[in-house]
Amino acid sequence: MGNRNPGTLIFSQELDNDDLVFFQENTITLTTPVPIDASQEMWLGYYCTDIDTIPGTKGIAGIDNGPRNEGFGNIMIYDNQWMTNYEYNQAAYNFVIKGIVQTIDSATVNIFFNGNELVTNFLGITYFHDNPTGEEHCYKLEVNCLEGGISLLSNEVCIPGVGVTENGETARFMVYPNPAGNELRITNLSHVSGKLSEANYELCDGVIEIYDVYGRRLLSNHLITSSSNHLINISSLSSGVYFIRLIDEQGSAVQRFIKE
Repeated sequence: MGNRNPGTLIFSQELDNDDLVFFQENTITLTTPVPIDASQEMWLGYYCTDIDTIPGTKGIAGIDNGPRNEGFGNIMIYDNQWMTNYEYNQAAYNFVIKGIVQTIDSATVNIFFNGNELVTNFLGITYFHDNPTGEEHCYKLEVNCLEGGISLLSNEVCIPGVGVTENGETARFMVYPNPAGNELRITNLSHVSGKLSEANYELCDGVIEIYDVYGRRLLSNHLITSSSNHLINISSLSSGVYFIRLIDEQGSAVQRFIKE
């Protein structure tokens, strides 16, 4: 049972019945910010000091309907022994409790792109990566601790390539108008002797995809091979910056456009 012991208590906060609304979800904000060691597990728990004063309870402050997450969401101490709710009475429940960690406003982060450091000491909520390159864009970050040192690297998030040009190569399709209103037109271009040519306007079989700046695919349209210009209705998009990706037999290419 020793591996279930949550270890050293780093913070506790006493509540009374006036702080809670019974028989519904409650949100408790810590009165004091608590530093979290990213290399360690974080355990959250509660105990009742006077269960008899809580109406309609039988000693558990909150459980869900399962299925149980054995050894994680249902651990308790009973008769000075650590055990799971299932071990105690074969109940297939988890204790309903979660924690949300928020970065202190003045803390900065370092952003990594495809394994390399992209930005250091970034202060803010949203970072826009202007003109990234590559077929896949993978990001992760680390937090600069206020008292020195850095956190462990976060999990990595990868999105499809959304760069405008790569290695100085000129884009092989045209997007217009840009900025655009409710419609966007696509014209394919071919390379002839290293130069752009409009000799072949016909679009190959493929797909046009539109992504937002967070890499989320918002629209997907099949290409019309019989037309030199492909029309896309973008009236459902909000104003902002977007990326349009052409995927055909030649591979994929991306352009950036603005929706007014």
